[in-house]
Amino acid sequence: LGARLSVDIAETTEVIHSNNLLAKIPGTERPDEYVFYSAHWDHVGKARTPNAEGDDIFNGAWDNASGTAGLIEMARAFKAGPAPKRTVVFLHVTAEEQGLLGSEAYAADPVYPLAKTAADINIDMLPFTPATRDVAVFGVGKSELEDILGRFAAVQGRVVTGDGYPEEGFYYRSDHFNFAAGGVPALMPWTGRDFVEGGIEAGKPYYEGAMAKYYHKLTDEWRVDYDFTAALQNLDLLYRLGLTVADRESWPAWKPTAEFNAIRDRTADQRR
Repeated sequence: LGARLSVDIAETTEVIHSNNLLAKIPGTERPDEYVFYSAHWDHVGKARTPNAEGDDIFNGAWDNASGTAGLIEMARAFKAGPAPKRTVVFLHVTAEEQGLLGSEAYAADPVYPLAKTAADINIDMLPFTPATRDVAVFGVGKSELEDILGRFAAVQGRVVTGDGYPEEGFYYRSDHFNFAAGGVPALMPWTGRDFVEGGIEAGKPYYEGAMAKYYHKLTDEWRVDYDFTAALQNLDLLYRLGLTVADRESWPAWKPTAEFNAIRDRTADQRR
């Protein structure tokens, strides 16, 4: 074309300091071995332009105030229940929405060794739906954790399924990934789509509509008509999963085809 373009670009860098928050319930028999529950407490901040109602705050009720509340309730359940044999840690991480930065920082400089961490159970966006026949899991087929989860799901009359959208790569887009990348078996449940009343025909459009309307939108606010039925189903499963991992002698394992196996194997001598 014989055309030339000259451009000046001004860049502004802003440093923001934030914090992860940890709490723990010490194990009674193996206090130097750990089971983690994680959830991110941040969201995406303020919109550059307010909406028609003048609202410019991304409140993040679903993503991830729901998971943060779930993590607090999980801690209360462990405090009220039988003392775990392994230490159970409740990790609220920051800056997930900026690229998993809080969990990345934790995994790079962990308070408790990743080699001695049995599992991470991540709670990012609890399902606000009616009862489901399924509990979806990101990255289905990766670890033994989902097998344990499946046994408890069966008691509820439910089955473990994939998240239904593998092309989205959701397993690599929340805080459990940084634990997995450090070798720790990690699981994140998701919204089921097979509704007890209405089946997939009702659940799939319900889920896809909610994602389109609320995910990272100004509309993600607290509403009095939220249905917590499936959220309570999932929290019950995750409590039982974590307590089982905390109390048994063996360590959860990656499936043979999981890409994180070799990382975990490097520290096997620390778990004998």
